[in-house]
Amino acid sequence: MKPPPMALPQPVPVGERYLLIRRLAVGGVADIFLARQSATAGFEKDVVIKRLRPELRSNSRAVRMFLEEARIGALLNHPNVVHVYDVDVADGAPYIAMEYIVGGELGTLCRRGLAQKKFLPLEHAVELMRQAAAGLGYLHAKRSTDGQALQICHRDLSPNNLLVTEDGFLKIIDFGIAKTWRSDAAADRVLPGKLGYLSPEQVARTAVDQRTDIFSLGVVLYEITLGRRLFKGPAHEVVRMIREHVVEPPTFVRRSYPPALEEIVMRALSPAPARRYQSAYDLADDLEQFLQDAKLSSGPVRIARYLDELAHAEGGSRRPELVLSLIHI
Repeated sequence: MKPPPMALPQPVPVGERYLLIRRLAVGGVADIFLARQSATAGFEKDVVIKRLRPELRSNSRAVRMFLEEARIGALLNHPNVVHVYDVDVADGAPYIAMEYIVGGELGTLCRRGLAQKKFLPLEHAVELMRQAAAGLGYLHAKRSTDGQALQICHRDLSPNNLLVTEDGFLKIIDFGIAKTWRSDAAADRVLPGKLGYLSPEQVARTAVDQRTDIFSLGVVLYEITLGRRLFKGPAHEVVRMIREHVVEPPTFVRRSYPPALEEIVMRALSPAPARRYQSAYDLADDLEQFLQDAKLSSGPVRIARYLDELAHAEGGSRRPELVLSLIHI
């Protein structure tokens, strides 16, 4: 369980430019802090500092993986991918400075909706997955400055690594276990990623490529459009279900589920990579086309309004700029 955000007794300097203000989370590898960046002429900016945990700073493998995450993140510049601003070492601790996202995890958002009987509307779920697929397409197609394909695979897509901003944008975060397609999956001593979102090839410890991320995103798409987990249970049972492709088609779960969307979901979830979407951009295109054909309207502003209504249902105040005004003529 993640500890709650906690203000520090006093700001803690990191390097020459950052002050840690509040701990946001503690992970297995790094501590996450809200920090303030200061510069000349009164410039200030809130950022997130991800700092390697003290007990891992002498572990060469942990340091190498942490710096690889920073290297990959620094190469990326897309509206649906978290921005990395800086990487450095201060007092022997490697750290990454990145974009501070005002929002929350997709999984948390769905649970809040369930609790308030205002579950994420279908059109918004599809739009958020369209944004995620667009970010993935960019990630998978990224090339170096000399034109060489970087062949990056995230390998850990789940509702916890997809953040929704208060303004209705989705951001892919956490490249801690991202690797190139050619990486030796069998070398991992434990299965990387969150078990219920792994692809069949990850579970089998065979080579992965961009299509493994597409499978994981298909799991998320299935779950947030149906409001139920796909692969759940004890670890050995989840592994069996993924290997044997125990997937109940969405229309079997809910008769009213749109068949056109089911076709997209089941293609993304194909157990054979060759039968999945070969590009996340193609998945994004099909999700956009589904919204158009179904005459469903979504987008960042509409999603932001839903988030505002959900916060209001929980007892929070409304954002005046998002309240629809009725103009009588």
